[in-house]
Amino acid sequence: MQDKVEIAVNNAVARLNEMRDADSQLGTDPNTVLTGSEGQLDSMGLINLLLFVEEELAGALGTPVDVMTTVGEQAASSASFTIGELTALIERRANELS
Repeated sequence: MQDKVEIAVNNAVARLNEMRDADSQLGTDPNTVLTGSEGQLDSMGLINLLLFVEEELAGALGTPVDVMTTVGEQAASSASFTIGELTALIERRANELS
């Protein structure tokens, strides 16, 4: 499960990067800060990323995973949110569904 989630997140980042300028590409390192004062995404960027993750997961797992609700609440309540935290939350949610 972990590999599928990591691949889905990385694919979602790649899709998001297609929409971004060359000098604002998002990395896939687990420590990459997505939100907060040092975050690389604004609210629309985060929404797009989460939608892409949902689509990638549905394809990889064969079942929908509600990433927007699960991750959106956590990201909104956190001072900062990283790729690693995103992946861990999704893994927990996907495991609950399987």
